[in-house]
Amino acid sequence: MGRRVFIGSDAGVMKFRATNMSTIDSRYADISQLTVHEQMAPMVPKDSGQITFGGAGSANVGLTKSYSYPPFILLKSSIGVVPGHPNLWATINVNSFVITISTRFAHTVTWCAFDELV
Repeated sequence: MGRRVFIGSDAGVMKFRATNMSTIDSRYADISQLTVHEQMAPMVPKDSGQITFGGAGSANVGLTKSYSYPPFILLKSSIGVVPGHPNLWATINVNSFVITISTRFAHTVTWCAFDELV
């Protein structure tokens, strides 16, 4: 299993990197394999909210702002569930900018959508 997130110095260069694939080590991965990397434009939060789930299920959220690129979605669980399939995850329809948040647990999920500054 690879290191999905790396924050720190690599040969004197500060890096903040994340990959969505657990088999890749984010510290040494090629930029094309990363979701977040040090060469990206800064990201700014544009939309956010909370959804309370009574148990397993999904909920749709329509984004209200315009985005330069498909947004980066951050999820936080009120009970400490680490986001990732099959426990807590989000998908986005890039044509309609509707986020579908899915979970297997009863909890409140706080979400935030980030856009890259261009």
